Amino acid sequence: MRGAWRLAGLALLAWLVLACPSRAQVLGSLGSIDVPPAAPTAAPPAVPAASSSSGCDCLAGLWLTGELFYLRPNRDGLGVAVVSTTSGGTTSSTLEELSLGGTTAFRVGAGYLVPGSEVDLGAAFTYFRADTQRIITAPAGGSLLGTLATDRDARDATAADAGAALSYAVLDLDAGTSVRVSDSLGLRAFGGVRLASIDQSLKAIYSGGSLGAGTDYVNSPVRYRGAGLTLGGEANCAVWQGWGFYGRARFGLLSGTFDSRFSETAGGSLIDDQSERFFTVTPVGELGAGLSYRGERFSFSVGYQVTDYVNFVNGIGGPGPGGAFGSRRRSDLNFEALTVRFVYSF
Repeated sequence: MRGAWRLAGLALLAWLVLACPSRAQVLGSLGSIDVPPAAPTAAPPAVPAASSSSGCDCLAGLWLTGELFYLRPNRDGLGVAVVSTTSGGTTSSTLEELSLGGTTAFRVGAGYLVPGSEVDLGAAFTYFRADTQRIITAPAGGSLLGTLATDRDARDATAADAGAALSYAVLDLDAGTSVRVSDSLGLRAFGGVRLASIDQSLKAIYSGGSLGAGTDYVNSPVRYRGAGLTLGGEANCAVWQGWGFYGRARFGLLSGTFDSRFSETAGGSLIDDQSERFFTVTPVGELGAGLSYRGERFSFSVGYQVTDYVNFVNGIGGPGPGGAFGSRRRSDLNFEALTVRFVYSF
């Protein structure tokens, strides 16, 4: 289902650029329709036909924007236990994983189109937090292997109480310029600086089995702080009386520091405590598309967006399902979102 949504978003973005009708086509197919003209000034600057990351759908001056998301973060490395069951002489095992569920997010921003020029400046701040908690128990006659633990007793437990969380805070500072290809199609290019603060946590408490009355507590957080340059573009296709479609893309490279730690406490005693700090460059990409409406001062859009941070789950791991100690957890961090954006210009 997620793959179908991604393909639909990419197809809509391609259609916007390649198949957006000109004004003559719109009038010819729909009859006498009042297509909004360009700004009636003696020497008009290029009208911002599409919004930046801060959401400019305005003609000139200052604008404010607010955006709501319903998103689902996805990442690997959240397996916390292998549960095995024996039936009829056959043993079957399942890796039990945590899943960060759907959550709401927000983006607020402001921008300004410099009078007498085609340049606009904007800033937007995005924030969300997602978390999950799960209790896993071994079935009657079965067993539970704690995959995060290094202690041998914890790898023969009967219960696991595990949780994971993700905190995402990103600030985008952009400058952009726009060009109107036709009365119905506008294009915009933008670029700037992205500042990111992203924290991830993974915890588990194992009990029962060989642990007896004791417990084994594993904590594996990863903290990231970084900044980098991004470039993007947007297309806005007007179809009828302010209604139309938009497509948006942004790509960039962030350079930053990962602070990773792995600690384990068994029976009240610290038995493992590792930490690592390293610097790396991380690619990031965003794609979005949807339906939009542009009025004289107010506009809004509804769409779909997918974001991917390459190799962003990058930290010290436990032994893993196969039992190899000292492994490293590494995978992409991505999320899909349904978005609703509102813009008011002054």
